Amino acid sequence: MLYKEIQKNLNKKQVKFVKLDSMVRKRLSVERRSFKFC
Repeated sequence: MLYKEIQKNLNKKQVKFVKLDSMVRKRLSVERRSFKFC
């Protein structure tokens, strides 16, 4: 029981990190494009 709860929490955190990571990557790629235009 406890182990499963911990596993769930870990998964939620991982999902948050993955979303954050993808957002950061998108932002970085957009910034790169704008730098090329400059």
